[in-house]
Amino acid sequence: MVALGTLPAPLLAELAAVFSYVTDPRNEVTNTPDGLVDYLRDATAPGLSLAVFTGSWVELQNGETVAVVSRQDDTLFAVKDTNGWRIVGAQLGDSPPWLGDSPRMLLVLGSDARIGQNQLRFRADSIHVLTLVPEQAVGTIIGIPRDAWVDGPDGGIKFSSLMASRGPEIMLKTTRDLTSLPIEGYVITGFKGFEGLMTALGGLIIDLPRNMRTGNNWTNFNAGPQHLSPNRALQLARIRKGLPGGDFARSENHGLIMQAAMTMIQDVGIRMLPDWLFILLENAWTDLPTEHLLTWAAGAYYLNPEDLVNFVLPGRVANISGASVVLLDDSVESIFRDLDDGILDGE
Repeated sequence: MVALGTLPAPLLAELAAVFSYVTDPRNEVTNTPDGLVDYLRDATAPGLSLAVFTGSWVELQNGETVAVVSRQDDTLFAVKDTNGWRIVGAQLGDSPPWLGDSPRMLLVLGSDARIGQNQLRFRADSIHVLTLVPEQAVGTIIGIPRDAWVDGPDGGIKFSSLMASRGPEIMLKTTRDLTSLPIEGYVITGFKGFEGLMTALGGLIIDLPRNMRTGNNWTNFNAGPQHLSPNRALQLARIRKGLPGGDFARSENHGLIMQAAMTMIQDVGIRMLPDWLFILLENAWTDLPTEHLLTWAAGAYYLNPEDLVNFVLPGRVANISGASVVLLDDSVESIFRDLDDGILDGE
């Protein structure tokens, strides 16, 4: 699937144009972002040879191509669309990466849709805001209880039910309104897509911090490191009745699964990033432009997933019109403001 080795001639030509401009602004201007040009100018060694660059690339389902270009300790990220190749991010030598303006923020949704159901028009079983600050190698996973009572377009509603009636776009708008955070877009998958992602990983290697009862006829989960099959990983993502804290604990488990999956992907190496993006789009949907999807995914390689803060918003269970809901704690506003810089300092 992914192509490896000598770079396509048009990509090499774009690299030559970028570094020529970086070395001397009197040369032809490229369409490289200004922030990246400044980064390359500060970090590029004189006499950089393009001949030693190799890379990996793949054409995605939308017809655009993503590439990871490498030379010893240098890595660059490129996208090809109808206008040709452009460089969109880099990490040179010992310098922190440049992957766009920070912090990066993304809404990650897990649909409750079973196989055969519309995964974009069903309840949101998992709602998380992910933040990354790649140049500081830090980030946060914020879980929003699925039954949180929020202000939707037509008044109060369970957050999980909102997607069933209006789709992921309204989930994104409501999350932006709730948090006042500049969330770039969303990624969403359902049961089938989740199992597809786990299958591509070869199952999930995860270290569970405690024993977990499933609350149904599935086998319980023991604490400690373990290798879960794709279906068993899905069971872990679904359990709540046997967990102290119910949906709050399930949301925390979702964060643990994300951390474990990120660790496994990192272990394969960043050269395989184009392949992983192809696999992601086979099993999920996103509204992110290809450039943002590539730099977002690249950012996840420049931190230790175990250092991500995995935090679920506090709240209390209540009853509204006969429905069990979660009323978020008054403290969530200060949590969101703490998160403005992408880093959760005071839990």
